[in-house]
Amino acid sequence: MNKQEFNKNKINNRHIELLNKSLDAIEFMLENFVQNLPADISNPLDLSKNTITTLDFLISSVSKIQKAHRIALGLDSEVNAVFSFPKINIDKQIDVNKI
Repeated sequence: MNKQEFNKNKINNRHIELLNKSLDAIEFMLENFVQNLPADISNPLDLSKNTITTLDFLISSVSKIQKAHRIALGLDSEVNAVFSFPKINIDKQIDVNKI
């Protein structure tokens, strides 16, 4: 194994460790979140927007961690998986000194 392959494996192992910790944290948050939901929910649409948004965020996080895990473990069928970063809109009229 050459140095480049060794470094790639070392970084990949760190990613897997961090993904495991992230998944544990999301699991903890999700369990606590579900326990604090009202027990008498007859219609999920009666939940507040904040509750639905939080649940959506937690589920989305699990999905992203799963995808990253699959790539790190070499389970994803996409050999050249491409990640896209969120687009940042810059408003040139904002005074940075006032932020």
